[in-house]
Amino acid sequence: MALPGDLSRVTVTGTFEDIEGIPLLGSVTFAPSANLTDAAGLAAVWAVPRAFPLAGGNLTAGPLVATDNPDIAPSGWTYTITVAIQGTMPVTFTAGLPSSPSTVDFSALVPLTTQPPLSPACLPLTGGSVSGLIVAVGGLKIPAGAAAGKVWTSDSLGSGSWSPAGDPAGAAAAALTAAESFTTSAVSTISLTPGPAGPAGATGAAGPAGATGATGPAGAAGAAGNTVLSGTGAPSSGTGVNGNYYVDSSASRFYGPKAAGAWPAAVSLIGPAGSAGATGATGATGATGPAGPAGSQGVQGVAGPTGPAGAAGTTGSTGATGATGPAGATGPTGAAGNTVRSGTGAPPSGLGVNGDFYIDPAAEVLYGPKASGTWPSGVSLTGPAGAAGAAGSTGAAGATGATGATGSTGATGPAGPVVFDTTATNIKALGSQSAGASGIAPNSDHVHPATGLIASGAAAGGALTGTYPNPGLANVAISGGGTGQATQAAAITALTGAQTAGRYLRSDGTSSALAAIQAADVPVLNQSTTGTAAGLSTALAVASGGTGQASAAGALTALTGTQAAGKFVRSDGTNSALAVIQAADVPALNQSTSGTAAGLSATLAIASGGTNATTAAAALTSLGAAALAGATFTGPVVPAVVTLTDASPVAINTAAGNDFRLLLTSAVGGTRQLANPTGTQFDGQRILIHVTQPGGGGPCLLTYGTAWEFATGLASPLLSTGANVLDLLAFCYNATKGKWLFGGYINGYA
Repeated sequence: MALPGDLSRVTVTGTFEDIEGIPLLGSVTFAPSANLTDAAGLAAVWAVPRAFPLAGGNLTAGPLVATDNPDIAPSGWTYTITVAIQGTMPVTFTAGLPSSPSTVDFSALVPLTTQPPLSPACLPLTGGSVSGLIVAVGGLKIPAGAAAGKVWTSDSLGSGSWSPAGDPAGAAAAALTAAESFTTSAVSTISLTPGPAGPAGATGAAGPAGATGATGPAGAAGAAGNTVLSGTGAPSSGTGVNGNYYVDSSASRFYGPKAAGAWPAAVSLIGPAGSAGATGATGATGATGPAGPAGSQGVQGVAGPTGPAGAAGTTGSTGATGATGPAGATGPTGAAGNTVRSGTGAPPSGLGVNGDFYIDPAAEVLYGPKASGTWPSGVSLTGPAGAAGAAGSTGAAGATGATGATGSTGATGPAGPVVFDTTATNIKALGSQSAGASGIAPNSDHVHPATGLIASGAAAGGALTGTYPNPGLANVAISGGGTGQATQAAAITALTGAQTAGRYLRSDGTSSALAAIQAADVPVLNQSTTGTAAGLSTALAVASGGTGQASAAGALTALTGTQAAGKFVRSDGTNSALAVIQAADVPALNQSTSGTAAGLSATLAIASGGTNATTAAAALTSLGAAALAGATFTGPVVPAVVTLTDASPVAINTAAGNDFRLLLTSAVGGTRQLANPTGTQFDGQRILIHVTQPGGGGPCLLTYGTAWEFATGLASPLLSTGANVLDLLAFCYNATKGKWLFGGYINGYA
């Protein structure tokens, strides 16, 4: 007995693509034309259809039992093959699958045409002649005497005979015998002339069923849904029909709906320009920072789905005597497509039907789809304002200023050194010298005439050291007009007096001393100061590079000039002097301060940066805050945009936003599932999911978790298959059902 494993088998392969080379989706089904049995009459193969999917447009069907296996019956059976491509009507034909070759390409299959069988007992008596080869199963019985060139002629009594052509009388009719079988190949034409009509026979049995009637005409097309067209530039008057919408993809402008054959004025889909960037930190002559970039384009609204095509008409009934059946009845009118409506202001509750969308062009707001007789809240079609531009970089240093005017003549300097005559004969007692004469310096403080060394004595206080004419100067005490220190840091410490952490050198309008910064001294923008004080070189007056003071406080006061409360030492790029802090001197990044502000005896007014209140609730009221209930927004309401990661499954947290972007990748595979959402689910929340095919290696498919629900009339969508093509899916959360309900989709954003 031949078992299924012993039978010859064939594998069918093939590639299915459209005219642009894009792989097609669908399946191919193979069904044996009969149940197959072995020699004992036992079932070997059942006539059960087997469907094979197209994976990326590729078919691998089998292995399938070959139709020429000798050990199974009936012989001559075939396969009924049905090709079902998504978006097209299925195509069915029959074909055989011989055992050789063992692998065959689908394009090599030869469809078989089945002819209706002839009666095994006779030929149709329709008069005339039958030309060509006549094949009869079991032999064709004809009268004896047939020969080339003879014809069969019947007389008025119904008797016939073979006679030469042109001899209608013929010879006597010859009788038929069971043994006489026509085998002479020389006979090429048999002419049959019917005798007179015999008496009417009894009514025959009902003839076989007539051929299937012609397919009825297609049902009337469903009412057209309003269409969203697109192109480059404004639409021409001949583009589209009334009720259509149009998107100018180059200028990001939206037109519609078309009415009375004319397109209305366009509405921009681009959000307002971002605010100007903050001015860069001031250099010597720094340039203003550049303007912030334009805001990103707003999200395009969802268009209503196209209404489905009307159902095909039913097949006509079979004729009583085999005639062609009458045409089928016209199919029912298709369901109306969902409509995109428009108007000024929110749509009234009585406008439209469930599934419709509504656009308010004036406010640039999209409503829909309408459900349970109620319009949902609108969604703005305008993109968000661009973010503020980054602060400009610090400007380049300005050119050197012009030379200042010549200063006034300085005070008379100290007397120059005494020149001594070193000639021994000219050295005289100091007291006896007259004006202009040379003399001897006192022994207590003089320059040695031979070595030039300075001899210090009591008269100079031991201050001068070194070699003439470049004497050295030892540390001069504060009381002598110096600092008493040898380093800059030590000099500053000595001049500023007792040290306390957190104190600054401050002028009170009369003198300068270490003190805490007063609240009134700080401008609106605080600044942080750094640096070290310059060293003092000599115990001289201010005009000679000294301080002219005997105390640290006095020295600072003398060096800072005219005193005024709330001023600080500031450089203008040329000189340093007491001045108020300039806002432009404060860095672009504010500093964070801690502690308690001093000197506030009452609430801080709003004009001074406060709230004019002592409690949080009162502060909100004072600042104009109000509860968000029944409010009207004058600008766009921009949802957060969340990027999803392609994986298997794709995780999505709907509490993170309302606009989700998913870029499919070939690395994940051909199919992945959109997982059930995580995060808090908000009743009535609407989300949009942008699904983009990969640039190569696709197309990729998307399945859905149990939390996503699709309607009977709006099943899960078939995604686009082109590279980088985007599809837009819309869902709404229903807390009663605990499901995200599918609201519509748009395919094919290239």
